[in-house]
Amino acid sequence: MLDISDIMEVQTICALGSISKAAQELNLSQPTLSKRIARLEDQLGTRLFHRASKGLIPTQAAKYLIGTGENLQAEMQRIERHLKQLSDREQGSISIAVGPIVEQIFLPEFLPEFVDQSGNCRITISTENSEKLLSLIHKAKVDAVIGPFNAEDFKDDFLAFPLARTKTVTVARSDHPIFQKSAPLKREDLLPFPLASPKLERRKTDRNQPYKRKRIICENYPTLKQVVLSTDSVCGGPEVLFREDLKQKRLRIVDIPATYRWDCACIIRPEAIEEPLVSKLVEILLLTSKRLKF
Repeated sequence: MLDISDIMEVQTICALGSISKAAQELNLSQPTLSKRIARLEDQLGTRLFHRASKGLIPTQAAKYLIGTGENLQAEMQRIERHLKQLSDREQGSISIAVGPIVEQIFLPEFLPEFVDQSGNCRITISTENSEKLLSLIHKAKVDAVIGPFNAEDFKDDFLAFPLARTKTVTVARSDHPIFQKSAPLKREDLLPFPLASPKLERRKTDRNQPYKRKRIICENYPTLKQVVLSTDSVCGGPEVLFREDLKQKRLRIVDIPATYRWDCACIIRPEAIEEPLVSKLVEILLLTSKRLKF
């Protein structure tokens, strides 16, 4: 019967390109690893590698095995995490990944309350772009992701809890040249000025087209706001993100007709809601959303 260790050995050989290097990485002797691969090929009835001058090249069978193995490893990690959470209600751990806007808007609001109510546990939080967030939850690398998602898009595979839906605004420093232009402004009027933002997902029709403007890409909004305050860059996001800067008149909203909608949701795997820390997280997030009045 195929064992997950077999898959890991094939993955390591593919990554390093040779049995000798893979054996060293796996703390095995080269003859032992060679025999294991030969036995596995006999068991499966197919070759897993072609020999070439540059090293071992995986066959289609090996590539399929690796792809399947990644899903199996993710499932094993998910099961292990779930069992640990169920067995330790007070001293467990929870791993959360959030988007850059969530880091600025939600994190300061819900985190103190969550820390206060979660007992003696370890809380790990990372900030990632939306593409990475989806990868992490699909591979069961984290317990929950909170980011720019429409909850309806996830209802078939995950539990998704809507937290916000609001329009976005574009802002610039108060003395920005854009405010010297005659109204009404068009989006084209912004193209001469750099766009400071987190990594944006491009529409399918745009992916093969070069960017038409200068970009400053950063996942940290305080840094982006500093860039906007000291350069001719502009930045976009939910108005609440810039509320204090607008109040202090350091930033102004650029009055352009087209705005985008920002959705936010917490995404978890269905079985995770049974875990005390995850259910507490969702509970506090929903209360935080009500307080923020999106």
